[in-house]
Amino acid sequence: QQQQQQSQSSLQQLMQARVSAIGGAGSNQIREGLKRNPPAFIAKFQQDNGLDEPSCLPALPLLDLHSYPRNKLYKGVLEHLRQELLGRLDQLNKDGVEKLLQVTFPFIGFPELRDIPLAVLQRHPDIPRQFLRELGKSAELYQLCSLEVKRQIWRQTNTLFEGAVLPVLQQYVVELANIHRQSTMTGMVHADPRKRRDNPVIKQLVDFLGGYVELYNYLLKLVRLGLLQSKNPLYCTLRADILMVLHTAEVASIYKLDPCHKFVWCLTACLRERDVDTKRANELDAFLMAQPPDSPIIGDLAMTVSDPFAFYSLSHSAYQRLRECAVKMVLPSSVPELRVLAVLLSLGSAAAYMIEKQAFSFDRQALVATTEMMPLIVSLMVDDTIAAHGQLSGAAASSTTTAAPPGATPRVIPAKLEKFFESNETCRHLLMFYIHERLLAADFATATQLVSWFAKHDIPVAGLEPFVNSCAAAVEAVKERFGDGRGVEAFVHELFVQHSRSSVWLHERALSLLLAVCNTLPEPSMHALVSALCSSAAIPDGDGDGAAAGAGAGGAGGGSGSSGRAERRLFKDYQALRAIFAETKAIRECIDQRLSASFSRLLEESWEQQSESEASSIRHAGSAQHSNPSSAPGSMRSEDGQPRSVVPSPAYAMSTTPERSSDANTPMSMSPSHTTSD
Repeated sequence: QQQQQQSQSSLQQLMQARVSAIGGAGSNQIREGLKRNPPAFIAKFQQDNGLDEPSCLPALPLLDLHSYPRNKLYKGVLEHLRQELLGRLDQLNKDGVEKLLQVTFPFIGFPELRDIPLAVLQRHPDIPRQFLRELGKSAELYQLCSLEVKRQIWRQTNTLFEGAVLPVLQQYVVELANIHRQSTMTGMVHADPRKRRDNPVIKQLVDFLGGYVELYNYLLKLVRLGLLQSKNPLYCTLRADILMVLHTAEVASIYKLDPCHKFVWCLTACLRERDVDTKRANELDAFLMAQPPDSPIIGDLAMTVSDPFAFYSLSHSAYQRLRECAVKMVLPSSVPELRVLAVLLSLGSAAAYMIEKQAFSFDRQALVATTEMMPLIVSLMVDDTIAAHGQLSGAAASSTTTAAPPGATPRVIPAKLEKFFESNETCRHLLMFYIHERLLAADFATATQLVSWFAKHDIPVAGLEPFVNSCAAAVEAVKERFGDGRGVEAFVHELFVQHSRSSVWLHERALSLLLAVCNTLPEPSMHALVSALCSSAAIPDGDGDGAAAGAGAGGAGGGSGSSGRAERRLFKDYQALRAIFAETKAIRECIDQRLSASFSRLLEESWEQQSESEASSIRHAGSAQHSNPSSAPGSMRSEDGQPRSVVPSPAYAMSTTPERSSDANTPMSMSPSHTTSD
């Protein structure tokens, strides 16, 4: 034991001497030694730091005789030993890894040796704090560390974890916005959660976590902070997706400790089945009611429900239950699933408020929703069913109804339902399904009455992308039933045109809808809508309009790039609409004024491109001038051989004269006008 202790002590002294000879301190030590007695210092330095293996010493003089440089020799030996040591690392136990780390870490700053300490660090399950601090201080060393080592650094330095994970979080939210936008083009948000959770970005987030609960908790903290700062509900989607991807990857050390795991797993099953049956409703209700009052867990549960995909599915299930109540003539309070759905929807609506205020109380019974609000919606459905069978006589309008569109019979809608609409988000979502249903029945009067409440109570529509898209799809589906057009005109004006004053995205959506129904919508209604849209709708301002990329659920658009793309889309739609109504002077003039006032730059580009195209055609046909001078585009003679002159107009101007084309579908020329005189 004494011999072992002496051997270990001498080894430590030798290592300390060698460690002191590396880096800047070693350079100073060599410089000072060479000043005093160079030959003696060199001999001692070689003795202390050279090969001390007896079997190697006789070979050194032999290699010297053959003029083999010592520098090359030592580099070759170093590379051989380095490869040999790296190959033996997997055979070391925990103590061996610990000792080797202590010996090799001082050499991590040298490129020739850094592979060894980095490999040892990767195999160390619990790296000492002093080493983690040194790695975190050096940006170069931090980037060289493996993911296993970085996880341990992140546990000690949260700022580095934020720097690594925030860009990935934001990238996933952007991709979620794209998925949401694609799934809502027809108003449906039923997206299979398993497909989106197979995204490589979310898997990268899970890889960052490893099996460390501390990193998972800090990641959830960043997700909550993202929700509060951006007000983007897709961060709620991220909260649920991370947990379920951990479940799929079988990272039990994390997901089993998350108190929301069972609830999210059950909710995911409902999303896959696109319905909340009695069994699932009871499971969700039992788990939610088991939470103590004001528990922070309720805030995370609210986030998982506030996920737009989940919230839509729950709202759809609730509406289907209300439809069943109307058919069976029963009250919503007698359907247990409706109480659970009402509680969940109320909880999801308050998610951002709960997280911000740290106030986690909620209505556990939803009595007002099931006994007052939902029966009012069912009564509307019952009235519709009776009217469909011709058993409902006309009812006079009362003071409690909202104004009906011109030419339509006002419908009696309880004033209390409007109060619920103003204050209750669950009521608004249920009525959105009802509005869509009335549109498919071509009941534009009722739909217009209800959508007018958005503007009346200053509720923004730009963030309700699924609803707006579903309404547009419904209007297109019944375009053969427009009649005199006054009903659909009032609805489109109320939902699209009026709200497009503050939203570029709604401006785009209104234009695309008019293009889709222009062949069946009567000309007076089309003129009224185009005129209103051209006079007041918002356009991109060049600094980015979030609505241009689909405000609300998307939430990731904006910037000058998206603004420019939105401007070009609007310009193309206006050009297409102008081409269709080229012979309708009133509509054409409205569009011309809008184009010249708001899209002058794009008009000039269009004219320049058209002029270049015409010039190219003239040059291409120039060779034909010699064989047939009168037919050449640039010829100074007409077809009958008489001389002619071509005088270009000095200004670029869009003609607004009532000239008509022989083909109604032929667009009027947008190129610089030319005057041809004989």
